[in-house]
Amino acid sequence: MHQLIIPYQKKIEFTFDSYFNDKNKDILNHIKSIFDNSLSDQIYLWSPEVSGKTHLLNAACNYHSKDNKRCVYIPLKEYKNLDIEIFSNIESFDLICIDDIQSISKNSKWELSLFNLYNRAKDESSKIIFSGDNDLKNCSIELKDLNSRLKSGLSYCIQESDDITKEMILLKIVKEYEYNISSDIPRHLLIRYSRNLNDLIKNIHAIGEHSLSTNKKAHIKSLHEIL
Repeated sequence: MHQLIIPYQKKIEFTFDSYFNDKNKDILNHIKSIFDNSLSDQIYLWSPEVSGKTHLLNAACNYHSKDNKRCVYIPLKEYKNLDIEIFSNIESFDLICIDDIQSISKNSKWELSLFNLYNRAKDESSKIIFSGDNDLKNCSIELKDLNSRLKSGLSYCIQESDDITKEMILLKIVKEYEYNISSDIPRHLLIRYSRNLNDLIKNIHAIGEHSLSTNKKAHIKSLHEIL
C-alpha cells in the first residue's frame, strides 16, 4: 500500500477569469450585471453535461462579495447531508445561489421549503441564481408553484466546452491541486480516452492522486497502470 503524501495546496477560488469557455461570455456578463435594475432578479443556468455550473455560481458569490454584497451558496447535491433549515433566514442575503435543484425533485418537503425561501427572498428584493440539469420545460420539480416561479426569470443553457477548452480545464486542475503530472497527459486523455468532461475530470484526478500517493511524476506510459 502506498503512503499518501499530500503537499501544501493553495486555496482554490472560483472566479470568472478562471472559467474557460468563451461560448458562455453573455451568461457571465448577465451574472455580473444581476444587480442592475434593468435585468431580471433571477437567473436559471442549465446543462445536462458537466459544464461549470458550480464554478459559475461560486464565482458569482466571489465576484459580488467584493462589492460588499452578502452572498450564500447552497449545493443541493449534498441536501441529504444538510438540514432543511438551511433555507431559513437567508432571504436577506443580497445574492442566493442554489446549485443542482434537480437533486430535491420529488422531495415535497424540500421543494416546499425552497418555494417559501423564494417568496421571502422576493419580498427582500434579493437576487437568486439557480442551476439544474435540464431546461425548465422539462424541469423535474413537481411543486407547480415553484416550477412556475423558476420559469419567471432568465434561463440560459450552458454551452459545452470544445477540446481546447477542456484541455485548459484539465491543466488548471493539475495546477490548482499541485498534481505531479506530465503536461502532455491532458491532450492524451482527449485523444485516447472518453472526451466527456466529467470523465476527463475524474481521470485527471485519478492520475493526480496516484502521483501523490507514489510521490512520482505521472507520464503517458504509466497511464495503463492507473486508469
